[in-house]
Amino acid sequence: MKMGRTLLAYLPVNLANVLMSFGTIVILTRLLTSEEFGRYAIAIISMHAVHTLLFTWLEASAVRFQARAERNADEADHLRTLYKSAAMLSLIGLVCAGLLFWLAPMPTSLKTVIAFGIATTCGQVFLNLGYESHRAAHRIKRYSLTYSFQTSFAFLVGILLVLLTPLRELGPFVGMVIGIVFAGVIDVPFMRKLQRGGQFQSDRFKTYAAYGIPVSLSVILGYALNSADVFIVAGLMGESAAGQYNAGYNLANRTIEILFIWMSMAATPMAISAIEKVSLDESQSIMRDYGATLMALTLPAAIGIALVAKDAGFILGESVRAEAVSVMPLI
Repeated sequence: MKMGRTLLAYLPVNLANVLMSFGTIVILTRLLTSEEFGRYAIAIISMHAVHTLLFTWLEASAVRFQARAERNADEADHLRTLYKSAAMLSLIGLVCAGLLFWLAPMPTSLKTVIAFGIATTCGQVFLNLGYESHRAAHRIKRYSLTYSFQTSFAFLVGILLVLLTPLRELGPFVGMVIGIVFAGVIDVPFMRKLQRGGQFQSDRFKTYAAYGIPVSLSVILGYALNSADVFIVAGLMGESAAGQYNAGYNLANRTIEILFIWMSMAATPMAISAIEKVSLDESQSIMRDYGATLMALTLPAAIGIALVAKDAGFILGESVRAEAVSVMPLI
Protein backbone atom coordinates (compact mmCIF):
# COMPACT_ATOMS: atom_id res chain seq x y z
CA MET A 1 0.00 0.00 0.00
CA LYS A 2 2.81 2.42 0.91
CA MET A 3 4.60 1.62 -2.35
CA GLY A 4 1.39 2.37 -4.27
CA ARG A 5 0.93 5.76 -2.60
CA THR A 6 4.54 6.68 -3.29
CA LEU A 7 4.27 5.66 -6.93
CA LEU A 8 1.20 7.87 -7.23
CA ALA A 9 3.12 10.82 -5.76
CA TYR A 10 5.75 10.40 -8.47
CA LEU A 11 3.16 10.31 -11.25
CA PRO A 12 3.86 13.91 -12.46
CA VAL A 13 7.53 13.00 -12.89
CA ASN A 14 6.61 9.94 -14.89
CA LEU A 15 4.25 11.95 -17.09
CA ALA A 16 7.00 14.51 -17.72
CA ASN A 17 9.36 11.68 -18.70
CA VAL A 18 6.72 10.31 -21.07
CA LEU A 19 6.34 13.75 -22.67
CA MET A 20 10.09 14.13 -23.04
CA SER A 21 10.77 10.61 -24.31
CA PHE A 22 7.94 10.13 -26.76
CA GLY A 23 7.57 13.79 -27.65
CA THR A 24 11.21 13.84 -28.69
CA ILE A 25 10.76 10.79 -30.89
CA VAL A 26 7.44 11.86 -32.38
CA ILE A 27 8.30 15.50 -33.04
CA LEU A 28 12.03 15.54 -33.74
CA THR A 29 11.87 12.67 -36.22
CA ARG A 30 9.41 14.83 -38.15
CA LEU A 31 11.16 18.19 -37.81
CA LEU A 32 14.73 17.00 -38.36
CA THR A 33 16.20 15.09 -41.26
CA SER A 34 17.54 11.62 -40.50
CA GLU A 35 21.10 13.06 -40.57
CA GLU A 36 20.20 15.82 -38.10
CA PHE A 37 18.39 13.37 -35.85
CA GLY A 38 21.43 11.11 -36.05
CA ARG A 39 23.69 13.90 -34.83
CA TYR A 40 21.19 14.69 -32.06
CA ALA A 41 21.13 11.01 -31.00
CA ILE A 42 24.93 10.75 -30.95
CA ALA A 43 25.17 13.94 -28.89
CA ILE A 44 22.55 12.75 -26.38
CA ILE A 45 24.34 9.44 -25.92
CA SER A 46 27.70 11.23 -25.53
CA MET A 47 26.18 13.64 -23.01
CA HIS A 48 24.77 10.81 -20.89
CA ALA A 49 28.05 8.89 -21.09
CA VAL A 50 30.04 11.88 -19.80
CA HIS A 51 27.44 12.47 -17.08
CA THR A 52 27.69 8.85 -15.97
CA LEU A 53 31.49 8.93 -15.89
CA LEU A 54 31.77 12.21 -13.99
CA PHE A 55 28.63 12.66 -11.90
CA THR A 56 26.62 9.47 -11.33
CA TRP A 57 28.70 8.47 -8.32
CA LEU A 58 27.90 11.81 -6.65
CA GLU A 59 24.19 11.47 -7.34
CA ALA A 60 24.20 7.90 -6.04
CA SER A 61 25.95 9.08 -2.87
CA ALA A 62 23.38 11.85 -2.42
CA VAL A 63 20.67 9.21 -2.22
CA ARG A 64 22.63 6.66 -0.19
CA PHE A 65 23.93 8.98 2.54
CA GLN A 66 21.08 11.48 2.96
CA ALA A 67 19.31 9.43 5.63
CA ARG A 68 22.59 8.93 7.52
CA ALA A 69 23.32 12.67 7.37
CA GLU A 70 19.86 13.39 8.78
CA ARG A 71 20.37 10.83 11.53
CA ASN A 72 23.75 12.35 12.46
CA ALA A 73 22.52 15.97 12.08
CA ASP A 74 25.24 16.87 9.57
CA GLU A 75 23.23 17.36 6.39
CA ALA A 76 24.97 20.68 5.66
CA ASP A 77 28.41 19.03 5.49
CA HIS A 78 26.97 16.19 3.42
CA LEU A 79 25.52 18.58 0.83
CA ARG A 80 28.46 20.97 0.75
CA THR A 81 30.81 18.06 0.04
CA LEU A 82 28.59 16.91 -2.82
CA TYR A 83 28.22 20.34 -4.40
CA LYS A 84 31.90 21.31 -4.19
CA SER A 85 32.81 17.96 -5.70
CA ALA A 86 30.34 18.60 -8.51
CA ALA A 87 31.91 22.01 -9.17
CA MET A 88 35.37 20.48 -9.54
CA LEU A 89 34.12 17.73 -11.83
CA SER A 90 32.09 20.19 -13.92
CA LEU A 91 35.28 22.12 -14.63
CA ILE A 92 36.85 18.89 -15.87
CA GLY A 93 33.81 18.26 -18.07
CA LEU A 94 33.98 21.73 -19.61
CA VAL A 95 37.67 21.28 -20.39
CA CYS A 96 36.86 17.95 -22.04
CA ALA A 97 34.17 19.64 -24.14
CA GLY A 98 36.68 22.26 -25.27
CA LEU A 99 39.30 19.67 -26.15
CA LEU A 100 36.72 17.65 -28.07
CA PHE A 101 35.74 20.68 -30.13
CA TRP A 102 39.37 21.50 -30.84
CA LEU A 103 40.92 18.08 -31.47
CA ALA A 104 38.28 15.49 -32.39
CA PRO A 105 38.49 14.21 -36.01
CA MET A 106 34.82 14.62 -36.85
CA PRO A 107 32.64 17.12 -38.76
CA THR A 108 32.23 20.51 -37.09
CA SER A 109 28.43 20.12 -37.04
CA LEU A 110 28.73 16.95 -34.95
CA LYS A 111 31.48 18.34 -32.70
CA THR A 112 29.37 21.41 -31.96
CA VAL A 113 26.29 19.53 -30.81
CA ILE A 114 28.31 17.01 -28.73
CA ALA A 115 30.32 19.77 -27.04
CA PHE A 116 27.13 21.68 -26.28
CA GLY A 117 25.61 18.53 -24.78
CA ILE A 118 28.61 17.99 -22.50
CA ALA A 119 28.46 21.60 -21.31
CA THR A 120 24.74 21.17 -20.65
CA THR A 121 25.22 18.15 -18.42
CA CYS A 122 27.87 20.01 -16.43
CA GLY A 123 25.14 22.42 -15.37
CA GLN A 124 22.44 19.79 -14.91
CA VAL A 125 24.37 17.99 -12.17
CA PHE A 126 23.74 20.85 -9.70
CA LEU A 127 20.00 20.41 -10.13
CA ASN A 128 20.29 16.63 -10.03
CA LEU A 129 22.00 16.70 -6.65
CA GLY A 130 19.03 18.65 -5.33
CA TYR A 131 16.58 16.26 -6.95
CA GLU A 132 18.30 13.21 -5.49
CA SER A 133 18.43 14.84 -2.05
CA HIS A 134 14.70 15.59 -2.25
CA ARG A 135 13.94 11.98 -3.13
CA ALA A 136 16.14 10.61 -0.39
CA ALA A 137 14.65 12.99 2.19
CA HIS A 138 11.13 12.12 0.96
CA ARG A 139 10.45 15.69 -0.17
CA ILE A 140 8.44 14.15 -2.95
CA LYS A 141 6.21 17.14 -3.72
CA ARG A 142 9.17 19.51 -4.20
CA TYR A 143 11.04 16.97 -6.29
CA SER A 144 8.03 16.07 -8.39
CA LEU A 145 6.95 19.63 -9.17
CA THR A 146 10.43 21.03 -9.86
CA TYR A 147 11.61 18.11 -11.98
CA SER A 148 8.35 17.98 -13.93
CA PHE A 149 8.47 21.73 -14.60
CA GLN A 150 12.08 21.63 -15.78
CA THR A 151 11.61 18.61 -18.04
CA SER A 152 8.40 19.85 -19.65
CA PHE A 153 9.57 23.46 -20.03
CA ALA A 154 12.94 22.46 -21.52
CA PHE A 155 11.22 20.14 -23.99
CA LEU A 156 8.73 22.76 -25.16
CA VAL A 157 11.37 25.48 -25.51
CA GLY A 158 13.64 23.10 -27.41
CA ILE A 159 10.90 22.23 -29.90
CA LEU A 160 10.10 25.93 -30.43
CA LEU A 161 13.76 26.63 -31.11
CA VAL A 162 13.85 23.86 -33.73
CA LEU A 163 10.74 25.30 -35.37
CA LEU A 164 11.55 29.01 -35.21
CA THR A 165 15.34 29.28 -35.38
CA PRO A 166 18.16 27.84 -37.54
CA LEU A 167 19.55 25.91 -34.54
CA ARG A 168 18.09 22.59 -35.79
CA GLU A 169 19.54 19.69 -33.72
CA LEU A 170 21.13 22.18 -31.31
CA GLY A 171 17.67 23.51 -30.37
CA PRO A 172 16.80 20.81 -27.81
CA PHE A 173 20.11 21.34 -26.00
CA VAL A 174 19.58 25.09 -25.82
CA GLY A 175 16.12 24.31 -24.42
CA MET A 176 17.76 22.16 -21.75
CA VAL A 177 20.03 25.03 -20.74
CA ILE A 178 17.06 27.39 -20.44
CA GLY A 179 15.22 24.77 -18.39
CA ILE A 180 18.21 24.43 -16.06
CA VAL A 181 18.28 28.19 -15.49
CA PHE A 182 14.56 28.47 -14.69
CA ALA A 183 14.47 25.37 -12.46
CA GLY A 184 17.64 26.58 -10.75
CA VAL A 185 15.92 29.83 -9.77
CA ILE A 186 13.30 27.70 -8.01
CA ASP A 187 15.43 25.03 -6.35
CA VAL A 188 19.01 26.27 -5.90
CA PRO A 189 18.15 28.83 -3.15
CA PHE A 190 16.41 26.07 -1.17
CA MET A 191 19.45 23.81 -1.43
CA ARG A 192 21.82 26.64 -0.48
CA LYS A 193 19.89 27.12 2.76
CA LEU A 194 20.37 23.45 3.61
CA GLN A 195 24.14 23.83 3.05
CA ARG A 196 24.46 26.85 5.35
CA GLY A 197 27.37 26.35 7.75
CA GLY A 198 28.51 23.17 6.03
CA GLN A 199 32.09 22.36 5.08
CA PHE A 200 33.70 20.24 2.39
CA GLN A 201 35.08 17.16 4.15
CA SER A 202 37.78 15.12 2.43
CA ASP A 203 37.05 11.99 4.48
CA ARG A 204 33.40 12.17 3.48
CA PHE A 205 34.46 12.68 -0.14
CA LYS A 206 36.54 9.48 0.04
CA THR A 207 33.64 7.56 1.57
CA TYR A 208 31.30 8.73 -1.16
CA ALA A 209 33.82 7.86 -3.87
CA ALA A 210 34.36 4.39 -2.43
CA TYR A 211 30.61 3.80 -2.53
CA GLY A 212 29.70 5.66 -5.71
CA ILE A 213 32.52 4.94 -8.17
CA PRO A 214 31.76 1.19 -8.40
CA VAL A 215 28.12 2.16 -8.96
CA SER A 216 29.20 4.51 -11.77
CA LEU A 217 31.38 1.84 -13.37
CA SER A 218 28.48 -0.60 -13.32
CA VAL A 219 26.16 1.99 -14.88
CA ILE A 220 28.66 3.03 -17.56
CA LEU A 221 29.23 -0.59 -18.58
CA GLY A 222 25.49 -1.08 -18.90
CA TYR A 223 25.21 2.18 -20.78
CA ALA A 224 27.98 1.15 -23.15
CA LEU A 225 26.18 -2.14 -23.81
CA ASN A 226 22.94 -0.30 -24.57
CA SER A 227 24.29 2.71 -26.47
CA ALA A 228 27.66 2.00 -28.09
CA ASP A 229 25.85 0.40 -31.01
CA VAL A 230 24.74 3.86 -32.19
CA PHE A 231 28.39 4.89 -32.63
CA ILE A 232 29.09 1.65 -34.51
CA VAL A 233 26.11 2.20 -36.81
CA ALA A 234 27.19 5.82 -37.39
CA GLY A 235 30.76 4.77 -38.15
CA LEU A 236 29.80 1.99 -40.56
CA MET A 237 26.62 3.36 -42.14
CA GLY A 238 26.55 7.11 -41.49
CA GLU A 239 24.61 9.59 -39.36
CA SER A 240 21.33 8.95 -41.20
CA ALA A 241 21.37 5.23 -40.35
CA ALA A 242 22.27 6.07 -36.75
CA GLY A 243 19.22 8.31 -36.53
CA GLN A 244 16.94 5.59 -37.94
CA TYR A 245 18.31 2.96 -35.58
CA ASN A 246 18.16 5.23 -32.55
CA ALA A 247 14.54 6.16 -33.21
CA GLY A 248 13.46 2.50 -33.16
CA TYR A 249 15.65 1.71 -30.19
CA ASN A 250 14.30 4.58 -28.13
CA LEU A 251 10.65 3.92 -28.96
CA ALA A 252 11.01 0.33 -27.73
CA ASN A 253 13.48 0.81 -24.91
CA ARG A 254 12.18 4.02 -23.36
CA THR A 255 8.70 2.56 -22.94
CA ILE A 256 10.05 -0.08 -20.57
CA GLU A 257 12.69 2.19 -19.04
CA ILE A 258 10.09 4.72 -17.93
CA LEU A 259 8.39 2.01 -15.86
CA PHE A 260 11.71 1.01 -14.27
CA ILE A 261 12.61 4.61 -13.43
CA TRP A 262 9.18 5.35 -11.99
CA MET A 263 9.30 2.38 -9.63
CA SER A 264 12.93 2.98 -8.70
CA MET A 265 12.11 6.57 -7.68
CA ALA A 266 9.70 5.22 -5.10
CA ALA A 267 11.50 2.10 -3.89
CA THR A 268 15.14 3.14 -3.57
CA PRO A 269 14.78 6.00 -1.04
CA MET A 270 12.34 3.93 1.01
CA ALA A 271 14.75 0.98 1.15
CA ILE A 272 17.74 3.14 2.10
CA SER A 273 15.83 5.00 4.81
CA ALA A 274 14.76 1.63 6.20
CA ILE A 275 18.39 0.48 6.40
CA GLU A 276 19.51 3.62 8.23
CA LYS A 277 16.47 4.22 10.46
CA VAL A 278 14.58 0.93 10.93
CA SER A 279 16.21 -2.41 10.09
CA LEU A 280 17.72 -4.49 7.30
CA ASP A 281 14.68 -6.79 7.38
CA GLU A 282 12.38 -3.85 6.62
CA SER A 283 14.58 -2.83 3.69
CA GLN A 284 14.57 -6.37 2.31
CA SER A 285 10.78 -6.46 2.54
CA ILE A 286 10.55 -3.25 0.49
CA MET A 287 12.91 -4.63 -2.15
CA ARG A 288 10.92 -7.88 -2.44
CA ASP A 289 7.79 -5.86 -3.17
CA TYR A 290 9.77 -3.76 -5.64
CA GLY A 291 11.00 -6.83 -7.53
CA ALA A 292 7.53 -8.35 -7.73
CA THR A 293 6.09 -5.09 -9.04
CA LEU A 294 8.80 -4.82 -11.69
CA MET A 295 8.09 -8.29 -13.00
CA ALA A 296 4.33 -7.78 -13.00
CA LEU A 297 4.49 -4.57 -15.06
CA THR A 298 7.49 -4.77 -17.36
CA LEU A 299 7.26 -8.30 -18.77
CA PRO A 300 3.76 -7.81 -20.25
CA ALA A 301 4.81 -4.37 -21.51
CA ALA A 302 7.86 -5.80 -23.31
CA ILE A 303 5.81 -8.53 -24.99
CA GLY A 304 3.20 -5.99 -26.06
CA ILE A 305 5.77 -3.65 -27.62
CA ALA A 306 7.29 -6.50 -29.64
CA LEU A 307 3.86 -7.51 -30.94
CA VAL A 308 2.71 -4.04 -32.01
CA ALA A 309 6.03 -2.65 -33.28
CA LYS A 310 4.93 -2.37 -36.91
CA ASP A 311 1.64 -0.68 -36.05
CA ALA A 312 3.41 1.72 -33.67
CA GLY A 313 5.57 3.03 -36.52
CA PHE A 314 3.10 5.82 -37.27
CA ILE A 315 4.56 7.62 -34.24
CA LEU A 316 7.84 8.16 -36.09
CA GLY A 317 8.68 10.52 -38.92
CA GLU A 318 8.85 9.09 -42.43
CA SER A 319 12.61 9.66 -42.74
CA VAL A 320 13.30 7.02 -40.04
CA ARG A 321 10.08 4.96 -39.85
CA ALA A 322 10.67 1.89 -42.02
CA GLU A 323 14.11 1.05 -40.65
CA ALA A 324 13.18 1.93 -37.06
CA VAL A 325 10.20 -0.43 -36.74
CA SER A 326 12.30 -3.33 -38.05
CA VAL A 327 14.58 -3.23 -34.98
CA MET A 328 11.92 -2.67 -32.31
CA PRO A 329 10.97 -6.34 -31.66
CA LEU A 330 14.64 -7.24 -31.22
CA ILE A 331 15.21 -4.38 -28.80
